[in-house]
Amino acid sequence: MADLFVYGTLMCADILKAVAGELPARAPGILRGYRRFEVRGERYPAIMAVEGWTVEGLVCFDIGEESWNRLDRFEGVMYLRRLVEVERRDGGSGKAYAYVVRPEFEDRLGPGEWSFETFRKNGKSDFISGYRGYDVLDDEQG
Repeated sequence: MADLFVYGTLMCADILKAVAGELPARAPGILRGYRRFEVRGERYPAIMAVEGWTVEGLVCFDIGEESWNRLDRFEGVMYLRRLVEVERRDGGSGKAYAYVVRPEFEDRLGPGEWSFETFRKNGKSDFISGYRGYDVLDDEQG
């Protein structure tokens, strides 16, 4: 069991539950030293290390092995699961995994900041109906 920091589409409880196969306990968190970018032509974001930036998201607690398997398949080859230090809004901090863009995919990042509010209002339904990452969730071999 380990914690997960989510910063994009997985902040939506319904998407997280569909992807992970469970809805873990969550709390607001902040990841310092990273920036959240839009991904060109997509509804989802990616993060990469950038000094001086912060990313707001959620810490998801005690993710089980089967959920990690599903999350890894969903995130695909563009992301690397990396252990990071996350601050919780309640003042605590701890280690959690976050899916960070792999260096070879950084050229897919747009110049703009990805907005969760814009996603919820304008992109969530398109994402749910069209994201190909859902296709691999139940594939035993990933």
